[in-house]
Amino acid sequence: MKTSDRNRRAAERPAGTAGGALGAAALALSMLAALAAGAGPAQAQDTVASWIIGPAKPAPAAARFPSILDRADIERYRKIFTAQKRGRWAAARQLVRRLDDRILMGHVLAQRYLHPTKYRSRYGELAQWMGRYADHPDAKRIYRLALRRRPHHAKAPARPRSFQGGALLAASAKTNQRRRPKAAGFRRGRAERHVLRHIRHLVRRQRLSAAQKYLDNAKTRRAVGRAGIDRARAIIAGGWFRWGNIPRALALAGAAAKRSGKAAPEAQWWAGLAAFKLHRYDQAAGYFAAAARAPSAGPQEASRAAFWAARANLVGRRPGRVIPWLTRAAANPRTFYGLIAIHMLGGAPTFNWHEPALAAERTTALLAAPAGKRALALIQVGQGRRAERELRPIRNSTEPRHLRAIMALADAAGLPATAYRAAKLLQALMGERIDAALYPIPAWAPNGGYSMDRALVFALARQESAFNARAKSRSGARGLLQLMPATARYMGRRSGAFRGRNRARLFDPEINLALGQKYMRYLLSGDIVAGNMIMMIAAYNGGPGNTAKWQRNMPHGADPLVFMETIPARETRLFVKRVLENLWIYRMRLGQKAPTLDALAGGRWPYYIRLDGITAGPGADRR
Repeated sequence: MKTSDRNRRAAERPAGTAGGALGAAALALSMLAALAAGAGPAQAQDTVASWIIGPAKPAPAAARFPSILDRADIERYRKIFTAQKRGRWAAARQLVRRLDDRILMGHVLAQRYLHPTKYRSRYGELAQWMGRYADHPDAKRIYRLALRRRPHHAKAPARPRSFQGGALLAASAKTNQRRRPKAAGFRRGRAERHVLRHIRHLVRRQRLSAAQKYLDNAKTRRAVGRAGIDRARAIIAGGWFRWGNIPRALALAGAAAKRSGKAAPEAQWWAGLAAFKLHRYDQAAGYFAAAARAPSAGPQEASRAAFWAARANLVGRRPGRVIPWLTRAAANPRTFYGLIAIHMLGGAPTFNWHEPALAAERTTALLAAPAGKRALALIQVGQGRRAERELRPIRNSTEPRHLRAIMALADAAGLPATAYRAAKLLQALMGERIDAALYPIPAWAPNGGYSMDRALVFALARQESAFNARAKSRSGARGLLQLMPATARYMGRRSGAFRGRNRARLFDPEINLALGQKYMRYLLSGDIVAGNMIMMIAAYNGGPGNTAKWQRNMPHGADPLVFMETIPARETRLFVKRVLENLWIYRMRLGQKAPTLDALAGGRWPYYIRLDGITAGPGADRR
């Protein structure tokens, strides 16, 4: 049987759990339809109406950004950058002499002076460059090089100057305090943070008794107080749950939840999950409800607890409580559980895919700053990476109008990392959601094209690198899909590739995306993953070996959502949910169905089914 056929059939099979919990959950959609009908037509309609939308309206065309350079200079600069990349200095100098606007000479000279193999810069020219372009993105590199080349008697070069001035950031300092959003939840002291960090460290290494002993120390207890102790106990309870001692997890988390209540929502969460696993559904529903109502619960935590409260009531035969809790979970429509809840209610979340307009007042703010003006010119000559570096200091502004200008420019210019960063800051500061920038569709062209669905590639890139092609992790993973050089060598079947300086090739989107897709296919076709999307995403982040170990500890017929919530590695646990969440939203933007969302809403394991070129609804974004 072909892998794709096996995956499709597997996707149609409901998973079973002890006590019929998941079998009941698999009937959720049909039961909810009956419940909605029983609630009365008007009430049922109101329950779902706020999430049901028609076909997406086509987004308006992106506005043209203002022209800094004329056509002749655009062509000259393009030829200059190309010639210098190849070390053709004489040809580049001839073109430089013909320039009418020298706004980008700092970049031209920086490219020359920092060339890795074909130019050796002298101290005099480096010092002269620093005197003219100290606010330039390459100023720190030029400055360090100048210090190394500086003769003993020579005057020190000018120091790099961070861009702070201009109309673009002048007001930011005064608005920082009043604009800064309040931290969600309670504020933990330094001592408690230290204790919780150490407890997590011990739990990750399965040293649960050592963690409890550390927590029982009188000095530790005095440092963090009762609520802090119970928050730490919740972490230990999660460890007992993940390593199979469910009764002990329930006892520890339940006691902590009883003592500290809303101050320890994680204790309520683990107590609820343990009770659910032990088929004590009424007890589980109570714990989940308390966790959902906790004031310190953020959108992800609140929707998670509300969804599981609905689930516990469903399998506990309390159908009248299911829709209210699903509705509460759906109130956070861009979270993992919020999206599942909306889907189970028969609705669809509302998104605004209209691209941010580059209005005149926004470009005026950009043109007032030297860095903004240079960025516009760099975009004109095809130097997007250099433009992003010019915009980096500006995009950290806390002034909303500046962020809107950066976001609109970056979106129009095809700079997804900058647009995404500005949109995230704008959302945090003002609560504005510009979905087209938060979920961009980059114009990437991988070597060999897209062998995996674009929705999945974009979902992974959003979580792995925030669309930053130059991203590099502390472990050495590089590029859009955060590939390790060893993985890239294995996928490329070239043992000598991606070593030394050649590792920088992984920053090339075309190469990184091609190898990343090959790695996805490799994982999906292996015995560990076998087409299962949860396992593939977990293996991509946590490694195939760890995923195989987690599978071995998983009982036969395990509940997919319970498995996800009990992945021992916290980073992988969150990664799986965020990537699936991204995937579903990208499916919606591209006008595609979401079979993995269908599967999880129905209590089944989700399997990869390729949809690109097969399904596209009206109003879909087909760029």
